[in-house]
Amino acid sequence: MPDSSSPAQVTALLPIGPGFNAETLGRAAASLGGQTRPPAELLVVANGLRADQRGSVEAALARGAGALRVRTLWREEPGLAGALNAGLREAATDVVARMDADDACGPDRLRVQADALAAAPELAGVGCAWRVVGPDGADRGTMRPPTDPRRLRWMLRLGNRFAHGSMMLRCARVLEAGGYDELLPKAQDYDLWLRLTRDGPALGAVGDVLYTYHESQGEGVGASSTPQASAASAALLASWGDLPPVGDQQRRALEAAIAGAMSTENGGGVAEAIEVELDRQPTRESLVAWLWARDRFPPMPRRAIEIARRARLREVGRLMHERGVSEVWLWGAGRHGAWVLEHAPDLGLRIAGFVDDRAAGQTRSGHAVAPADSLAPGAHALLCSDWHEDAMWEQSASARARGITTWRLYADTEPRS
Repeated sequence: MPDSSSPAQVTALLPIGPGFNAETLGRAAASLGGQTRPPAELLVVANGLRADQRGSVEAALARGAGALRVRTLWREEPGLAGALNAGLREAATDVVARMDADDACGPDRLRVQADALAAAPELAGVGCAWRVVGPDGADRGTMRPPTDPRRLRWMLRLGNRFAHGSMMLRCARVLEAGGYDELLPKAQDYDLWLRLTRDGPALGAVGDVLYTYHESQGEGVGASSTPQASAASAALLASWGDLPPVGDQQRRALEAAIAGAMSTENGGGVAEAIEVELDRQPTRESLVAWLWARDRFPPMPRRAIEIARRARLREVGRLMHERGVSEVWLWGAGRHGAWVLEHAPDLGLRIAGFVDDRAAGQTRSGHAVAPADSLAPGAHALLCSDWHEDAMWEQSASARARGITTWRLYADTEPRS
């Protein structure tokens, strides 16, 4: 009998659709071929491709995969979930490492994840930290999921923590859970993570940055497409409904933590105390209690942040006035854009509307949302994002080249066009 603590052999599972890019497919295959512990095979599932695309696929794999054993499943039916389920069933090994055709992974990825999975036989899968790279090649930051499976379990009830292509999964465990839902149009991975962790901690992560996620052109920053967001929100709501009610012991612990914070108006440690209970057993009450603690006692005083942000908005508005600006477009129709619109009196300028390619043609609070290429030369735009202003700045390069003067709220205040 094999030692269950020994790292299993791994199949790299890479699906592609009709819109695949031969160059990035070759890059993805090369990153797998360069592993310090190579996969037993690279299993490519080609779903819905035209007959005339086969040669391009084979050439890209031949260039990138090197000495790897490559096997390709050709499926006529399109659909990512169906392709992945077919790959899970057809894999030559009990473990698969997911890989996306436009991404890349570091040379130690399979070794580190396989060792982590072998050390935790109770887990169905293991993720990792990953880098985000924009279409222009700029580094957009690093995402780090929690490494404790107990914490991951409840934090998945607040949003997806994994890059799908970065996951290493046990085939049998995934298929026993029903596999990927082939009826879902999007967010099939997030739905699967929530189902796998419904009854206990089943997913973990390593802290190493082992994967590089490449954003596609027009993908946007920190946002999901409407179909993706709709499917993810449905899975999220269902996961809340699946949470059990609080038990007596946890209720007493939550009441003590909340009462202590309320009686002293000192929230120091209340969120951490609630996290201990969530790690033990996530319940509806413990999750709401944690959200209450974060709202009531945020890590940094919310009032101080709001005062500083509004002061900054007034400063940028003053600089615009000094340069004769009377009207400005808000670049970004999301949460931060709505905040700027709400505080437009601080800015002191007429708001022409929103600029957001993803929401073009819609309205926000009575203001039209226009695509970036519709702005006329000479127009002024204010970037509206606290988390992603640098990335927005990069995305606005083509508008600046056309003569759109772009202002930043959280970096240098000199306009650029």
